Amino acid sequence: MTVLERLESILNTTFKDNGKMFYLTQVYLVALPIFSITNPENNTLESLIRATLQNLRDNGKLDFVDDNGCYKLK
Repeated sequence: MTVLERLESILNTTFKDNGKMFYLTQVYLVALPIFSITNPENNTLESLIRATLQNLRDNGKLDFVDDNGCYKLK
């Protein structure tokens, strides 16, 4: 499973019942422990998560709601 697929799965599983809205801080709380296991050599996991969120936005999977780290799944 790629990083993109893994994060998309985490988001869909975790935030589906939350009106599909979430904040970056919430993503860190859920995803960092998982990525620290699946990507132990990566010392910049927060950057990886942010870049992957941007890729998901570019792929039409989510929207950036505001500049305060709020996102919405499509």
